[in-house]
Amino acid sequence: MNEELGLTHLIKELEAVFEQFPDKRSGKNSRYKLADAGMGAFSVFFTQCPSFLARQQELKQQKGRSNAEKLFELREIPSDNQIRNLLDPVDPMYLGRFYRQTYQALEQVGVLKSVVRTRISY
Repeated sequence: MNEELGLTHLIKELEAVFEQFPDKRSGKNSRYKLADAGMGAFSVFFTQCPSFLARQQELKQQKGRSNAEKLFELREIPSDNQIRNLLDPVDPMYLGRFYRQTYQALEQVGVLKSVVRTRISY
């Protein structure tokens, strides 16, 4: 896979998208960055493990650093509820361009051919 489609590159691009999300918080309720909430949400889908964030918080307490910090470069790991509270107000259109660019890039190099399923007729 070329560098522009590498996981590290895609994660950096996605983080840049999350950093552009509008933040309507005010006052002192801004402990977690929206980019961390977005990357936390993405990491759950990436690993397909609903307890991923709780496990990462546990690893951080035990070992001082979690896989989420290493792979997804989260600075702080928000809880599932905090992620929902931060991301629910953000219009999904902010992810549209990133989604389309990633889809087109994966399609161009043939990655999607291996995951396309044929329709089964009964």
